[in-house]
Amino acid sequence: ADKSQLFADVLRRRILLIYGPLEEEFEKGLKGKSLEATLLIVARRLLDLTLSPPSIALGRILAAQGARFPELGKLAVREGMNRQIRIVEKILIGFSGAHRYAIDDLSLAADLFLSVVLGRVSRMALLGVRMEAETLDRRARQAVRIFVRGLLETPTSYASPVKR
Repeated sequence: ADKSQLFADVLRRRILLIYGPLEEEFEKGLKGKSLEATLLIVARRLLDLTLSPPSIALGRILAAQGARFPELGKLAVREGMNRQIRIVEKILIGFSGAHRYAIDDLSLAADLFLSVVLGRVSRMALLGVRMEAETLDRRARQAVRIFVRGLLETPTSYASPVKR
């Protein structure tokens, strides 16, 4: 009917194409792996998707049209970014029986994980600055390691308070 509706339809279709298969993959194929190994797989897959030329192009269009069509930004957050959060949150819930987490709000934990893994890298990609594959992999491994160590409560972390 109009340009806004066209953008919204393209965005919805793109989100379904990206996240449908990704959700299925994570539902089926990550059994038997550790939390850290699972999150590393998720980090790598989300980096690949986020840094793909079509995703970068769509991000640029959304950024350019956001002021004119603010509902598109809301749609991208609601159906795209929040879907990423739910993917990671489900994984954290799946491991909650085996681990005690230092944070109760697993949706917030998932959001923080995505910020650590995707934040700066995706912003750089929107600006046209690419990182080498080796650098991306190293960053993903370290981000997952730092996140998992901060997320998991160790017996000493809940047995004795930290002295300042």
